[in-house]
Amino acid sequence: MPDINLTIDGKKLSVPAGTLIVEAAKTIGIEIPVFCYHHKLDPVGACRLCLVDFSPGPPRPQTACTTPVSEGMVVRTQSAMAVQARADILEFELANHPLDCPVCDKGGECPLQDFTFRHGYPTSRIDGPRLHFKKPIPLSDKIALDRERCVLCYRCTRYYDEVAWEQELTTDERGVQSFITSQFDRPLQSIFSGNIIDLCPVGALTSRVWRFESRPWDMSHSETICSRCSVGCSVTQWQRRGQLVRVTSRENDDIDEGWICDRGRFDYTDVNDPSRVRTPTIAGRKSTWADAINLVAARIKGKGAKLGISLAQDVTNEEAFPGRPHDADQRDR
Repeated sequence: MPDINLTIDGKKLSVPAGTLIVEAAKTIGIEIPVFCYHHKLDPVGACRLCLVDFSPGPPRPQTACTTPVSEGMVVRTQSAMAVQARADILEFELANHPLDCPVCDKGGECPLQDFTFRHGYPTSRIDGPRLHFKKPIPLSDKIALDRERCVLCYRCTRYYDEVAWEQELTTDERGVQSFITSQFDRPLQSIFSGNIIDLCPVGALTSRVWRFESRPWDMSHSETICSRCSVGCSVTQWQRRGQLVRVTSRENDDIDEGWICDRGRFDYTDVNDPSRVRTPTIAGRKSTWADAINLVAARIKGKGAKLGISLAQDVTNEEAFPGRPHDADQRDR
Protein backbone atom coordinates (compact mmCIF):
# COMPACT_ATOMS: atom_id res chain seq x y z
CA MET A 1 0.00 0.00 0.00
CA PRO A 2 1.22 3.53 -0.70
CA ASP A 3 2.34 5.75 2.16
CA ILE A 4 -0.16 8.09 3.79
CA ASN A 5 0.40 11.85 3.59
CA LEU A 6 -0.71 13.96 6.54
CA THR A 7 0.13 17.08 8.52
CA ILE A 8 0.88 17.26 12.25
CA ASP A 9 1.22 20.70 13.84
CA GLY A 10 1.96 22.23 10.47
CA LYS A 11 4.62 19.66 9.52
CA LYS A 12 3.96 17.49 6.49
CA LEU A 13 5.02 13.84 6.56
CA SER A 14 4.42 10.47 4.95
CA VAL A 15 4.09 7.24 6.92
CA PRO A 16 3.00 3.68 6.09
CA ALA A 17 -0.71 2.96 6.05
CA GLY A 18 -2.00 1.76 9.43
CA THR A 19 0.44 3.89 11.44
CA LEU A 20 -1.14 5.32 14.57
CA ILE A 21 -1.10 9.08 15.05
CA VAL A 22 1.04 8.77 18.19
CA GLU A 23 3.71 6.83 16.25
CA ALA A 24 3.55 9.20 13.29
CA ALA A 25 4.16 12.15 15.63
CA LYS A 26 7.28 10.44 17.04
CA THR A 27 8.89 10.37 13.60
CA ILE A 28 9.01 14.17 13.52
CA GLY A 29 9.86 14.68 17.19
CA ILE A 30 6.41 15.67 18.46
CA GLU A 31 5.51 14.33 21.90
CA ILE A 32 2.01 13.07 22.53
CA PRO A 33 1.84 11.93 26.17
CA VAL A 34 0.69 8.37 26.84
CA PHE A 35 0.23 6.08 29.82
CA CYS A 36 -1.67 3.05 28.55
CA TYR A 37 -0.08 2.95 25.10
CA HIS A 38 3.06 0.87 24.56
CA HIS A 39 4.43 -0.05 21.15
CA LYS A 40 4.76 -3.72 22.17
CA LEU A 41 1.14 -4.02 23.34
CA ASP A 42 -2.20 -3.73 21.55
CA PRO A 43 -3.65 -0.18 21.84
CA VAL A 44 -6.69 0.21 24.09
CA GLY A 45 -7.17 3.95 24.65
CA ALA A 46 -7.71 3.44 28.38
CA CYS A 47 -5.99 6.47 29.94
CA ARG A 48 -7.20 9.11 27.39
CA LEU A 49 -4.05 11.16 27.92
CA CYS A 50 -3.11 11.18 24.22
CA LEU A 51 -6.10 13.29 23.13
CA VAL A 52 -5.54 15.35 19.99
CA ASP A 53 -7.67 17.34 17.58
CA PHE A 54 -7.78 16.39 13.87
CA SER A 55 -9.75 16.91 10.70
CA PRO A 56 -11.59 15.53 8.95
CA GLY A 57 -13.02 14.03 12.11
CA PRO A 58 -15.39 14.55 15.04
CA PRO A 59 -15.43 18.03 16.62
CA ARG A 60 -13.99 16.73 19.88
CA PRO A 61 -10.62 15.35 21.05
CA GLN A 62 -9.72 11.82 19.92
CA THR A 63 -7.15 9.32 21.18
CA ALA A 64 -3.95 9.38 19.12
CA CYS A 65 -2.97 5.90 20.33
CA THR A 66 -5.96 4.13 18.71
CA THR A 67 -6.50 6.28 15.60
CA PRO A 68 -4.61 5.32 12.43
CA VAL A 69 -3.55 8.06 10.02
CA SER A 70 -5.57 8.77 6.87
CA GLU A 71 -4.77 10.54 3.64
CA GLY A 72 -4.89 14.32 3.99
CA MET A 73 -5.43 14.21 7.77
CA VAL A 74 -4.52 17.38 9.64
CA VAL A 75 -3.58 16.74 13.29
CA ARG A 76 -3.34 19.50 15.89
CA THR A 77 -1.70 18.53 19.16
CA GLN A 78 -1.48 22.11 20.46
CA SER A 79 -4.98 23.38 19.73
CA ALA A 80 -6.77 24.90 22.72
CA MET A 81 -9.20 21.97 22.78
CA ALA A 82 -6.46 19.31 22.78
CA VAL A 83 -4.27 21.09 25.33
CA GLN A 84 -7.17 21.55 27.76
CA ALA A 85 -8.37 17.96 27.29
CA ARG A 86 -4.96 16.52 28.21
CA ALA A 87 -4.62 18.87 31.19
CA ASP A 88 -8.06 17.79 32.42
CA ILE A 89 -7.10 14.10 32.17
CA LEU A 90 -3.89 14.72 34.11
CA GLU A 91 -5.83 16.59 36.77
CA PHE A 92 -8.07 13.58 37.24
CA GLU A 93 -5.07 11.22 37.30
CA LEU A 94 -3.52 13.29 40.10
CA ALA A 95 -6.73 13.64 42.13
CA ASN A 96 -5.93 10.57 44.23
CA HIS A 97 -2.25 10.21 43.45
CA PRO A 98 -0.14 10.36 46.63
CA LEU A 99 2.62 12.94 47.04
CA ASP A 100 5.23 10.19 47.23
CA CYS A 101 7.72 11.65 44.76
CA PRO A 102 10.49 12.23 47.37
CA VAL A 103 10.42 8.54 48.36
CA CYS A 104 9.16 6.90 45.16
CA ASP A 105 11.61 4.67 43.26
CA LYS A 106 10.23 6.03 39.99
CA GLY A 107 11.20 9.60 40.89
CA GLY A 108 13.53 11.12 38.33
CA GLU A 109 12.43 8.81 35.50
CA CYS A 110 8.65 9.07 35.92
CA PRO A 111 6.45 9.95 32.91
CA LEU A 112 3.73 11.19 35.28
CA GLN A 113 6.12 13.76 36.74
CA ASP A 114 7.32 14.83 33.29
CA PHE A 115 3.85 15.03 31.74
CA THR A 116 2.47 16.97 34.71
CA PHE A 117 5.10 19.67 34.21
CA ARG A 118 4.76 19.74 30.42
CA HIS A 119 1.03 19.16 29.90
CA GLY A 120 -0.75 19.70 33.23
CA TYR A 121 -2.25 22.69 35.01
CA PRO A 122 0.19 24.69 37.20
CA THR A 123 -2.00 24.06 40.25
CA SER A 124 -4.77 21.60 40.96
CA ARG A 125 -8.36 22.71 41.40
CA ILE A 126 -9.14 19.59 43.42
CA ASP A 127 -8.61 19.90 47.16
CA GLY A 128 -10.38 17.01 48.80
CA PRO A 129 -9.60 13.81 50.70
CA ARG A 130 -7.66 11.28 48.64
CA LEU A 131 -8.57 7.66 48.15
CA HIS A 132 -6.30 5.33 50.12
CA PHE A 133 -5.33 1.68 49.74
CA LYS A 134 -3.24 -0.68 51.82
CA LYS A 135 0.38 -0.42 50.60
CA PRO A 136 2.70 -1.84 49.53
CA ILE A 137 1.22 -5.15 48.40
CA PRO A 138 3.79 -7.94 47.80
CA LEU A 139 2.82 -9.47 44.45
CA SER A 140 5.79 -11.81 44.86
CA ASP A 141 9.08 -11.94 46.74
CA LYS A 142 10.53 -9.67 44.02
CA ILE A 143 7.71 -7.23 43.11
CA ALA A 144 5.73 -4.74 45.22
CA LEU A 145 2.48 -3.01 44.21
CA ASP A 146 1.48 0.46 45.43
CA ARG A 147 -2.18 0.78 44.50
CA GLU A 148 -2.40 4.45 45.42
CA ARG A 149 0.10 5.34 42.70
CA CYS A 150 -1.54 3.20 40.01
CA VAL A 151 -3.16 5.12 37.12
CA LEU A 152 -4.95 2.01 35.78
CA CYS A 153 -3.22 2.02 32.41
CA TYR A 154 -3.50 -1.80 32.36
CA ARG A 155 -0.07 -2.25 30.82
CA CYS A 156 0.74 -4.92 33.41
CA THR A 157 -2.43 -6.96 32.92
CA ARG A 158 -2.20 -6.64 29.13
CA TYR A 159 1.42 -7.79 29.21
CA TYR A 160 0.36 -10.96 31.00
CA ASP A 161 -2.46 -11.54 28.50
CA GLU A 162 -0.62 -10.66 25.29
CA VAL A 163 3.06 -11.45 25.91
CA ALA A 164 3.49 -13.78 28.88
CA TRP A 165 0.26 -15.67 28.04
CA GLU A 166 -0.44 -16.27 31.70
CA GLN A 167 -3.48 -15.30 33.75
CA GLU A 168 -1.86 -13.95 36.90
CA LEU A 169 -2.89 -10.29 37.07
CA THR A 170 -6.37 -8.81 36.91
CA THR A 171 -8.46 -5.82 37.99
CA ASP A 172 -10.79 -6.01 40.99
CA GLU A 173 -13.75 -3.81 41.98
CA ARG A 174 -15.16 -1.12 39.68
CA GLY A 175 -14.98 2.60 39.03
CA VAL A 176 -12.82 4.69 41.34
CA GLN A 177 -12.43 1.68 43.64
CA SER A 178 -10.72 -0.39 40.92
CA PHE A 179 -7.28 -1.78 41.67
CA ILE A 180 -4.76 -4.22 40.24
CA THR A 181 -4.44 -7.55 42.01
CA SER A 182 -3.10 -11.05 41.43
CA GLN A 183 -5.49 -13.85 40.58
CA PHE A 184 -6.99 -15.22 43.80
CA ASP A 185 -4.30 -13.24 45.73
CA ARG A 186 -1.67 -15.79 44.77
CA PRO A 187 1.99 -14.74 44.33
CA LEU A 188 3.12 -14.22 40.75
CA GLN A 189 4.78 -17.34 39.35
CA SER A 190 5.82 -16.30 35.85
CA ILE A 191 9.57 -16.26 35.23
CA PHE A 192 9.00 -13.11 33.17
CA SER A 193 7.00 -11.20 35.80
CA GLY A 194 9.63 -8.51 36.33
CA ASN A 195 8.93 -6.93 32.95
CA ILE A 196 5.83 -5.27 34.41
CA ILE A 197 8.18 -3.07 36.48
CA ASP A 198 9.70 -1.62 33.30
CA LEU A 199 6.25 -1.29 31.71
CA CYS A 200 4.67 0.61 34.61
CA PRO A 201 4.66 4.35 33.74
CA VAL A 202 4.43 5.39 37.39
CA GLY A 203 5.84 4.00 40.65
CA ALA A 204 3.04 1.52 41.24
CA LEU A 205 5.13 -1.57 40.46
CA THR A 206 8.62 -1.61 41.92
CA SER A 207 11.42 -4.08 42.48
CA ARG A 208 11.69 -5.28 46.08
CA VAL A 209 15.35 -6.10 45.39
CA TRP A 210 16.14 -2.51 44.37
CA ARG A 211 13.50 -0.75 46.52
CA PHE A 212 14.82 2.44 48.19
CA GLU A 213 18.38 1.69 47.01
CA SER A 214 19.16 4.81 44.97
CA ARG A 215 17.95 7.49 42.56
CA PRO A 216 18.43 7.42 38.77
CA TRP A 217 20.64 10.52 38.86
CA ASP A 218 22.80 8.91 41.55
CA MET A 219 23.72 5.97 39.33
CA SER A 220 25.82 5.38 36.25
CA HIS A 221 24.74 2.77 33.74
CA SER A 222 26.25 0.52 31.09
CA GLU A 223 24.64 -1.26 28.17
CA THR A 224 25.69 -4.89 28.25
CA ILE A 225 24.64 -8.51 27.77
CA CYS A 226 22.98 -10.64 30.45
CA SER A 227 25.30 -13.42 31.63
CA ARG A 228 22.72 -15.63 33.31
CA CYS A 229 22.24 -17.94 30.31
CA SER A 230 23.36 -18.41 26.72
CA VAL A 231 20.48 -16.44 25.17
CA GLY A 232 22.41 -13.19 25.67
CA CYS A 233 19.55 -10.76 26.30
CA SER A 234 20.38 -7.08 26.05
CA VAL A 235 20.29 -5.35 29.43
CA THR A 236 21.34 -2.17 31.16
CA GLN A 237 23.29 -2.49 34.40
CA TRP A 238 23.11 0.37 36.92
CA GLN A 239 25.99 1.00 39.30
CA ARG A 240 26.24 3.13 42.42
CA ARG A 241 29.40 3.62 44.48
CA GLY A 242 31.09 0.58 43.00
CA GLN A 243 28.11 -1.74 43.43
CA LEU A 244 25.64 -3.19 40.96
CA VAL A 245 22.22 -2.03 42.18
CA ARG A 246 19.78 -2.60 39.31
CA VAL A 247 19.36 -4.48 36.03
CA THR A 248 16.76 -3.39 33.44
CA SER A 249 15.86 -4.62 29.97
CA ARG A 250 17.27 -3.02 26.83
CA GLU A 251 15.19 -3.51 23.73
CA ASN A 252 16.77 -5.68 21.03
CA ASP A 253 14.16 -7.18 18.73
CA ASP A 254 16.62 -9.60 17.15
CA ILE A 255 17.36 -11.25 20.51
CA ASP A 256 14.75 -10.63 23.20
CA GLU A 257 12.14 -8.11 21.92
CA GLY A 258 12.75 -6.02 25.02
CA TRP A 259 11.74 -8.64 27.60
CA ILE A 260 14.10 -10.33 30.06
CA CYS A 261 13.55 -13.14 32.56
CA ASP A 262 13.44 -12.66 36.32
CA ARG A 263 16.74 -14.43 36.79
CA GLY A 264 18.50 -11.88 34.63
CA ARG A 265 16.66 -8.99 36.29
CA PHE A 266 16.86 -9.87 39.97
CA ASP A 267 19.68 -12.41 40.43
CA TYR A 268 22.62 -10.00 40.59
CA THR A 269 23.26 -9.24 44.26
CA ASP A 270 25.95 -11.94 44.52
CA VAL A 271 28.39 -9.72 42.62
CA ASN A 272 28.34 -7.31 45.58
CA ASP A 273 29.15 -10.05 48.13
CA PRO A 274 32.14 -8.93 50.26
CA SER A 275 33.48 -12.51 50.21
CA ARG A 276 33.60 -12.61 46.42
CA VAL A 277 37.08 -13.38 45.09
CA ARG A 278 38.43 -10.15 43.63
CA THR A 279 42.17 -10.93 43.66
CA PRO A 280 43.69 -14.18 42.33
CA THR A 281 45.74 -16.37 44.66
CA ILE A 282 48.58 -18.77 43.87
CA ALA A 283 49.28 -21.44 46.49
CA GLY A 284 47.20 -19.46 48.97
CA ARG A 285 49.06 -16.19 48.44
CA LYS A 286 47.67 -13.09 46.72
CA SER A 287 48.94 -12.58 43.21
CA THR A 288 48.38 -10.39 40.16
CA TRP A 289 46.06 -11.30 37.31
CA ALA A 290 49.01 -11.35 34.90
CA ASP A 291 50.94 -13.86 37.01
CA ALA A 292 47.84 -16.03 37.52
CA ILE A 293 47.04 -16.11 33.80
CA ASN A 294 50.63 -16.89 32.88
CA LEU A 295 50.67 -19.74 35.38
CA VAL A 296 47.44 -21.21 33.98
CA ALA A 297 48.81 -20.94 30.43
CA ALA A 298 52.01 -22.73 31.45
CA ARG A 299 50.14 -25.52 33.26
CA ILE A 300 47.78 -26.33 30.37
CA LYS A 301 50.40 -26.06 27.63
CA GLY A 302 50.87 -29.35 25.79
CA LYS A 303 48.02 -31.16 27.57
CA GLY A 304 46.11 -31.72 24.30
CA ALA A 305 43.24 -34.20 24.59
CA LYS A 306 44.02 -34.75 28.28
CA LEU A 307 42.90 -31.22 29.07
CA GLY A 308 39.44 -30.72 30.55
CA ILE A 309 37.85 -27.38 31.36
CA SER A 310 35.01 -26.90 33.84
CA LEU A 311 32.83 -23.85 33.16
CA ALA A 312 30.10 -22.27 35.30
CA GLN A 313 26.55 -22.80 34.07
CA ASP A 314 25.96 -19.07 33.66
CA VAL A 315 29.05 -18.41 31.55
CA THR A 316 28.37 -16.30 28.46
CA ASN A 317 29.19 -17.41 24.92
CA GLU A 318 31.88 -14.75 24.78
CA GLU A 319 33.48 -15.96 28.02
CA ALA A 320 33.32 -19.60 26.88
CA PHE A 321 34.89 -18.87 23.48
CA PRO A 322 38.56 -18.83 24.66
CA GLY A 323 38.06 -22.29 26.18
CA ARG A 324 36.97 -23.92 22.92
CA PRO A 325 39.06 -26.75 21.37
CA HIS A 326 41.62 -25.27 19.00
CA ASP A 327 41.90 -28.02 16.40
CA ALA A 328 39.53 -30.28 14.50
CA ASP A 329 40.68 -33.43 16.29
CA GLN A 330 39.78 -31.97 19.69
CA ARG A 331 36.45 -30.61 18.44
CA ASP A 332 35.47 -34.11 17.28
CA ARG A 333 36.08 -35.38 20.78
